[in-house]
Amino acid sequence: MKCINNEFLSADTYKLLKLAKAKAKDINYKYAWVHKGMVYMKKNDDSSKIIIRIEDDPTCMSSNLKFLSLNVNSYTAHTASFELLVTETKPHIISVVETWLNPEISVSLNDYSAIRRDRGFTDESGRYVRGGGVLCFIHKSLKSKVLFISESNHINHPEFIIADVTLSTGSHMLISCIYRRPQGDLLDKFFLEFGKLYPHYNNVLIMGDLNCNLLKSDRASNHLKSFIDDSALFCVPFGSTFHTLETDSWLDVIILVSKDKLVNFSKSKPPFIDGHDFLICEYKLGSQNHYNKVVKFRDFRNCNHQALSQTLNERLRLTDIDPEMIDLDELVYFFLYQVTTSLNIYAPMSERKICRPKCPWITRELKLEFHERDALYKRYKRTGCQNLFSLYKIKRKELKIKLMKVRNDYLKSFLENESNGSNIWTKLRRVGIVKSKQSSPLDHFDADQLNKFYANILKKHLSCSRDFILNLPHLYSKKVNFEFNWSKIDIVDVTKNLQLTLQKSSGKNPDRLDLKWLKDHIPQVSLFLNLIFNRSLETGSFPEAWKSTKVMILGSNRKLKSLANIVLPQIIIDGNLIPYVNTTKHLGVHLSANLSWDFHISQFLRRLFTEEDPEIRRSDRLAAKNNISFKMPNFATTTYEHSFVVTAIRLWKDLPPEIVNVLSLETFKVKLFDFLISNE
Repeated sequence: MKCINNEFLSADTYKLLKLAKAKAKDINYKYAWVHKGMVYMKKNDDSSKIIIRIEDDPTCMSSNLKFLSLNVNSYTAHTASFELLVTETKPHIISVVETWLNPEISVSLNDYSAIRRDRGFTDESGRYVRGGGVLCFIHKSLKSKVLFISESNHINHPEFIIADVTLSTGSHMLISCIYRRPQGDLLDKFFLEFGKLYPHYNNVLIMGDLNCNLLKSDRASNHLKSFIDDSALFCVPFGSTFHTLETDSWLDVIILVSKDKLVNFSKSKPPFIDGHDFLICEYKLGSQNHYNKVVKFRDFRNCNHQALSQTLNERLRLTDIDPEMIDLDELVYFFLYQVTTSLNIYAPMSERKICRPKCPWITRELKLEFHERDALYKRYKRTGCQNLFSLYKIKRKELKIKLMKVRNDYLKSFLENESNGSNIWTKLRRVGIVKSKQSSPLDHFDADQLNKFYANILKKHLSCSRDFILNLPHLYSKKVNFEFNWSKIDIVDVTKNLQLTLQKSSGKNPDRLDLKWLKDHIPQVSLFLNLIFNRSLETGSFPEAWKSTKVMILGSNRKLKSLANIVLPQIIIDGNLIPYVNTTKHLGVHLSANLSWDFHISQFLRRLFTEEDPEIRRSDRLAAKNNISFKMPNFATTTYEHSFVVTAIRLWKDLPPEIVNVLSLETFKVKLFDFLISNE
């Protein structure tokens, strides 16, 4: 028999292939192989292939787990019915309560391991007291470990088992099987032990007969319902599970960690044993943590940097354009287009699929030793020589120890040598020690709720009227003549700051142009960038292509109606469209990419409702009316000019005369600083 396999197999597929190989030997088949996740067998070269199906083996069902829970009311009396039910349903985990077993009775079930808790105490005559008992069967394809078994021998105390089960995905499940006799003590003891373990598990299962009728609102049922709600668990809605001639009750339960884990559920149509239904539930497993990442990058391996520099010089030549005749946004888009097209020629974008996290501590020498280890195992499989297998195990053990030491040494030196805090976290995420989790408030709140919440905050203080702004200059008198000066930047400033930016940790750029791609071509782009920066300072505006935030316009219904003929940009955060709201007046909300909020007066509303020429700045108008000569830094005034001027004027009115009337600006700054510190 030949085994043909050239794929990396999952644990379940590999297990099925091993079974197929064993079966092929028994029935004298020549070939067994795997193709696209399916296992095939073939008798000889001329025969047709057959597919090995997995329906007969529940252990190969890697996507879901099936649970069975029932009250058997004496295991020995209903063994045949129970085993027939297991054969038909093929569950992975079985909870059996009221087993009525004692230590002298042994039980077993094919392909299942058993965990049991017998009542086990005797009466005055020395006979075992009949009743109670909990039994849990776990399929042998799943590894299990007992965590806690209740030990009390009082008949009214709940009987339960808590165990850890290792799933096929590698994750762990906390399972509990419980029996509480009618009118018995409440489940406080179980809740206490369960609460110690529950926070450490993402998969939780509770099964059993609790004799708490969830169809009623008595003390016992309310106690259980409170536990389910407080623990954020989900009780599978089976409805009535115990039936008598007079009434139906919901006594048997299956409780899961979340409703999302429930695939389907069912119960026996007629009662199975002594009025109790058996319960079946299918549980959805999380997918295995496959590391499958596609990385996009520019491939500079074959880049001709000299030709790239010449192309950038030709395309970014300032003599070919008239900057004064081009809008700032068009100037930036021209720069981005020319640089991107040049990079696409000499360093095109490429994609690479990464199947596992990067392990920088694995050197070439270690990889060669891994290859030698694998070669020993292949030779053993080919020849069956036990000496080769012994050498393989020795080599494998040595490599495990060596790999752990190399990894620890690398991480130790890495943490000792790294001084920049932001770089430490970035590199720790890259090596997989720290997991990055991207979250947003929109994961927990509705966008409308957030808008209303922040709109209410904005309405805490009434917005000022236009007349109030116009009358502000008459509310104070000039005390000091001063002037703010702003000068243009030069090519030296641009080049220096570009070099400093390259040394910082990388981040996402709004224009998707990574500065590291141009680290060898700074002289070619710095002259054009110098032009853009100075143009931005002169016009008091910021290019749209470099904005990482947007402004949400808020206003009254009347004023928003005036925007009907104006196309407002959509505000999209994490793929969610944030609607415009109209619950405040004259105000705007500055919305950043991570939904951090900042209040300011919207530039858009200023342009819309200001009748004066927009080129005449409000700070200049206020200064002119009060015979004060000063200039605001243009790069900041587009967003914060109004609020800054209003705040400055109000502060000036509150200053004492000994500060306002000083003759020197240096003395003024010192006294003002002391005054502000003393008022904090």
